[in-house]
Amino acid sequence: MSREREVTRPTDLARGRRLEPAAVGWTRTPLHRTAISGWGRTKRWEYWGS
Repeated sequence: MSREREVTRPTDLARGRRLEPAAVGWTRTPLHRTAISGWGRTKRWEYWGS
């Protein structure tokens, strides 16, 4: 069983059009930077799931 890690520092959500591996996990406060230019919705909290 794999546990998700806690993201503790501000990090970019994506690099180009790919998900940034360092951004995978959960946070206690909004730490993900979602500056994805020209693609989809750019809200502070966006759900990324399967």
